[in-house]
Amino acid sequence: MAEIHLAFAGNIGVGKTEFSQQILKEPNRSLLLSFLKKGEGIKSFQEVPERRLLTEFYKDNKRWAFASQMYYFTLRLGILKRIQDFTGLAVEDRTIFEDRNVFGQSLFELGNMHELEYYVYDKTFKQICENFKPPTLLVYLKIRDVRVLKERIMKRGREEEKVISTEYLQKLNDNYDKLFDDYPNHKLAINAETDMFEHPSYHTTVVCEMAQKLKKMGFMQKGEEMPEDQSMLMKGHDFTY
Repeated sequence: MAEIHLAFAGNIGVGKTEFSQQILKEPNRSLLLSFLKKGEGIKSFQEVPERRLLTEFYKDNKRWAFASQMYYFTLRLGILKRIQDFTGLAVEDRTIFEDRNVFGQSLFELGNMHELEYYVYDKTFKQICENFKPPTLLVYLKIRDVRVLKERIMKRGREEEKVISTEYLQKLNDNYDKLFDDYPNHKLAINAETDMFEHPSYHTTVVCEMAQKLKKMGFMQKGEEMPEDQSMLMKGHDFTY
């Protein structure tokens, strides 16, 4: 079982993958590793999208919604198994809880998943995930304006994503907000509207905010002081909501 499990949640195009990669770089890596008592280091666990399925799904949501949701559900079950077998600090790019409460819920509300399909999906999810241990900290990368998401999606140039509608992104946004508001465990909301490439210190500043949260949760060893250069960063920009 991972000693610390950090999970990034957020809409399509918000920057989860970039965050997961930046955490593995210095000084972010050392700061987060300082919270481990013994674990085996830090590792990022990311999904590998099935491009063919995504292409078909975005062409015909109703035809492929159920198959797509079941595929990503089983994919994230495998990721959770790998996280359980890891003893260090695990960084997860999108959680299994988002599958049901954001994507599955949105597809059902938009009429793209039949009532019986949703029933089977929901029942399967609840039975399998009922006793899953939640992440140590859920970090919600939040963008209020879906036009920003649309711009980022177009900019990264994945062909299958170019047809994603603003209506779909808005529905996902609404359900992400609900998921975060209702989430009963440790959580942190981050303003992700900042252009991270125009602000080189953005990721490190956010990681410092995560560190502050972990410290309040009791993960910093007693008497341990944060390195001066990292402490100074905490006094700069604040990207939390």
